[in-house]
Amino acid sequence: MVKMVAPQYSNLAPDLVKSYSPPEDKINLWHTVKRGHAESLDTIAKQYGIPVETILEFNFPGSVKAGRVDPDIVNWYLFNHQRTQCRDITRNGFNYMFSGGEKIAIPYLGHVDVGEPVILAPTNTKFKIKQHANLNASLIAAADFSIFQIWDEKAGKCSFYTYWAGGISKSVTPGFLSATLAGRWNDFSVTKAMAVNQFTGATRFTTGGGGSVTKNYINFMDLPPGTQTIPNPLPLNTGITIGIGAGTSIGNMKLELVGTPDGLLPFKGP
Repeated sequence: MVKMVAPQYSNLAPDLVKSYSPPEDKINLWHTVKRGHAESLDTIAKQYGIPVETILEFNFPGSVKAGRVDPDIVNWYLFNHQRTQCRDITRNGFNYMFSGGEKIAIPYLGHVDVGEPVILAPTNTKFKIKQHANLNASLIAAADFSIFQIWDEKAGKCSFYTYWAGGISKSVTPGFLSATLAGRWNDFSVTKAMAVNQFTGATRFTTGGGGSVTKNYINFMDLPPGTQTIPNPLPLNTGITIGIGAGTSIGNMKLELVGTPDGLLPFKGP
């Protein structure tokens, strides 16, 4: 039986991971797998004189860890990715295999550094932000957790962030403060051009209300020097809140790599 393991953080953006393509400027060509079972990732790598680990990491981010291929993650990609969708199984029953027509990106030699983070140069002053979920727990000392997606529409890139903090809150809902469902996109700008994967570090999140009547604000406190959002703090329109309460917390906004070296995902819109 084929074992599959999803790449880390794929649950944050499963559709983006399943449709991931490497940056066009790093692709030498697209290899179309021949019909039948004559080709594999190993034979394709040998054909182009590129290590199979490089081919895998280039096409399937997160499938190579510390220089070692994780076959379970490779199987997940082969089965789920839009360019492969393999259903044929090897004779030993352990792995998925090509049947023909699958597309594999071949990188320019020297353009892929497995596992090495890359920070995108500042690109824009206008962004969109969406809160996918929030849980604000406890009665007095609150634990606040949120998932955010920030989108640079002009560059066609987005990044996912997780926010975790402790703070002071009050609630009329016993057992937990509130849980907020996914909200809509919010437009905002910054005073200096920056990249969509640079909204990290110390952040204050403030929320109050319940149901569809909820006020939320976010203050990115660790942006590059001389940079802040407009307005600051930034008001957020979020989804319906289950529970009623209010709270403020200062925590850390963490960039989630979502199987990429730099946390940058191609995104053209919902």
